[in-house]
Amino acid sequence: MNNPKQKTCTVCGASISVTASICKYCLKPQKTWKNRVITVATTLGAAALAASFILHTISILPNARKVVFWREHLALIAFKMERYAPQNKILVASNNGDGPLLVSHVVIEGFSTTKNSSHFKHSFRVGKVVDPRNFLNYIKGKKQENHWKGLYVHNVNDAEWESIRSLASDKNDSRYRTEYFSANDLRYIQIREKYKSKKRVLRTYQAKGKVYYYSAKENAQKFIIFDVVACILKLNEPYYRSAPESMIELNNDKYLDLS
Repeated sequence: MNNPKQKTCTVCGASISVTASICKYCLKPQKTWKNRVITVATTLGAAALAASFILHTISILPNARKVVFWREHLALIAFKMERYAPQNKILVASNNGDGPLLVSHVVIEGFSTTKNSSHFKHSFRVGKVVDPRNFLNYIKGKKQENHWKGLYVHNVNDAEWESIRSLASDKNDSRYRTEYFSANDLRYIQIREKYKSKKRVLRTYQAKGKVYYYSAKENAQKFIIFDVVACILKLNEPYYRSAPESMIELNNDKYLDLS
């Protein structure tokens, strides 16, 4: 016979006092809506805890990766250098690694002509620290004078080009100025495309460059290698008057303003 002073728990089925609002065995409220509230609250709490754990894990992942996989990445963006004084220099690079880098110096080398005896090697000091996710914008030199403007050598045959390369390698010859660019330098690309649009074949020769740097992680000198393109500038008057006749502009073209 049922006990009128007892009732069955709605959750666990145990016999509890008819006046009990919470089961003394499973500790669950005897009203269904309260159980639903507790279930939802518990689910939301668990979800919030899981989300917090995931966010914390994500936040420490970069530092954890740095401990296991330290990354160094110096990327060259632009480079320009003149062979002789005043040797204006431009070096733009980005540090995409995990720690600061000390950019020490730059070296370029190659051959002024096709002869092995024409080997050259030029360098200049930078001495700048680049923080992670930051840029190095190194510019050094003087403003170009009017006689440092002219046309880049183009539309000449191989024999003439070899002769001009030899003349440009002589620092006492003021008719020509050799300028070195990185192959991906935007200024060089613009010059190349400008000449191409005018149906001019820009003459260039290749060299190699290295940017030396030190990392904060390792006390060792490292370097990146990049391709160098050498263009020879035929200077404006009065410096071009003694140049070979084949190199004088006879079509009344205006000289390209390179400032």
